[in-house]
Amino acid sequence: MKKICSLFLFLLIILAISVPVGATSNDLPEEGMVNGRSVYSYSMGEIQTLLLDYFKENDISLEPGTMDYYSYICEQMLGDTDEGLRNSPYWRLFHSYMAVYKNEAELAYLANYNASMMMNDESILDTDAAQTVAFSNSFLSSTIGEIRNNMLEMDAAAVSDREKVGISPLSLYDASAAVEYALTYADSHNRNYDFFPLADCANFVSQCLLAGGKPMRGSCTSGGAHEDTINWYHIKVGSIIKPFGYSTSWTVCGDFKKYWQTKCSGYYFKSSLPDLVATCSVGDVVQLCDEDTIVPYHTIIISDKSEDSIWYCAHTENRNNVKGTASILKPTENDFIIYKF
Repeated sequence: MKKICSLFLFLLIILAISVPVGATSNDLPEEGMVNGRSVYSYSMGEIQTLLLDYFKENDISLEPGTMDYYSYICEQMLGDTDEGLRNSPYWRLFHSYMAVYKNEAELAYLANYNASMMMNDESILDTDAAQTVAFSNSFLSSTIGEIRNNMLEMDAAAVSDREKVGISPLSLYDASAAVEYALTYADSHNRNYDFFPLADCANFVSQCLLAGGKPMRGSCTSGGAHEDTINWYHIKVGSIIKPFGYSTSWTVCGDFKKYWQTKCSGYYFKSSLPDLVATCSVGDVVQLCDEDTIVPYHTIIISDKSEDSIWYCAHTENRNNVKGTASILKPTENDFIIYKF
């Protein structure tokens, strides 16, 4: 009897962490198969090898851990510049890998970003940190399924935290003011903040939230990135070389999620464009995440809405009140996290 009860309790726990906040089991993708194997069984190392094989077959000279490699990944996730890659039978695996690599690389790159060298995009790259991301055993050995489970467990913990303490918004939120800021700076950069040429989406949306009344939390005394998901800030520190200091919760998609998912007034997970349109409102923040790993890789703000359509603003690439069509938001390979404030 004790064994039966223990098994039942275990199944309840598994079910409890299987669905993100605001999601139903129907929101989550069915387990896919590639070459007769579950998508979830592939490791980042295996997929990286497949990607390098694709490069070799197509005479593409790119190496993991380089700025060109990172730039290529950003282009594929946000711009689809390589049609051959998208038509590959391994595209679903590549999409998962690139979402994870992009997020991990941004943590490494932004940590040593030199704002005084803005004329050179290479300045965002810390070579040692980039190599660590590309060749670390923890990254290469992680499977899609393991990464997915980690994300689900994080969401389950967030649900628990919300239920224990309730949601008390840090302040009132003026969606109109946030959107006005977004429309003003969608095509440019506010020089009161640092700017990251290849990874500015979360930084831009964080600025919009601040303009809408969400207060910074915490501070720092030195410039550059501070890996921090407890606080949320981007301030001037007076340094000539690194004049701005900021938390990674302000600048990196994954850490933005960790900070805001327990502090926003509403947090929803949707897998279709109609559901996204039906749920979101003007001023809401939306993150695009890979459907299999559930790792967020792009952050946008909703700037307008009709009965059946949405428009949004974003950085990297710059988008100023652009209509969120299926060809742009790609609901067949992305899921959507909606934050309400």
